[in-house]
Amino acid sequence: MMNGVMGMNSARRGTRVMLGLLGVAVFFVVLGGLAGTVPPAIALTAGLAYAAVALAVFAKLGPNFLRNRLQEFGPAVTIANRTTAAGRRAAQRARNRGEFSLETNLLDIGLMVNERRRNGQLDRHLAESISMDASAVQPFVKLHLNPGTAERLALIEFEFYDQSGKVQFSHQQKHWVRDGENLIACEQQLPLRGNDELGRAGTWDLRVKVDGTLAGVHGFSMLPAQDTGRRLAEDDAVEQRRDRMTISSPDEDDAPVSLEELLREQKRRSGSM
Repeated sequence: MMNGVMGMNSARRGTRVMLGLLGVAVFFVVLGGLAGTVPPAIALTAGLAYAAVALAVFAKLGPNFLRNRLQEFGPAVTIANRTTAAGRRAAQRARNRGEFSLETNLLDIGLMVNERRRNGQLDRHLAESISMDASAVQPFVKLHLNPGTAERLALIEFEFYDQSGKVQFSHQQKHWVRDGENLIACEQQLPLRGNDELGRAGTWDLRVKVDGTLAGVHGFSMLPAQDTGRRLAEDDAVEQRRDRMTISSPDEDDAPVSLEELLREQKRRSGSM
């Protein structure tokens, strides 16, 4: 029974391959007809004959064939629509390195700045450029996993590489990944202000690995620290702006906003622009 099913699946794959190759050939014939290198009557006949063969093949494969193919295509469209520009760039950079994992879809990647204000409150905000004057920076990633690779403990690794390629931060953590979207914030953060061990400013990389395989490479600007007087003056201006723009917790004013709230607000603002 099992051999019969395998043989049937193999036959269907072979039929689809032959249909695809025939479609390519007919495409060039029709293209030749449009360009005038093939008589239009022949091009039209080839196109109609291919359509008839395709209908016959789909009828033979069964009524559920096309529906199953559409169901397979649906999640890919959904994932593409939910992937941010940063996620697409980071995934492409990982692909270019040849270490990319096809089992993990990178939806988003970024940085959250945790800033301790002078009044003691913790201010969180998302940033594309980071200043070494900031208190600390914390990376995050959003992954999409298919049912076959989900519902398990995955090893997530966050790394910061400085301008010279030196590792400035590395942290591994285990995370239970579920089917669908998984928003994962690094459990540790990189202290910045007053950190004499930091590398030089410039273009840094955030690299995220899942089970040892590279999932994304996110580039960002690490800005040099400013002199103390200028920094304090700019801090005052920044705090005034953030007082007007930063989301506050509805239950507790001193509680920092969550990463989920920051991402929702970022999406809302980008959609209104």
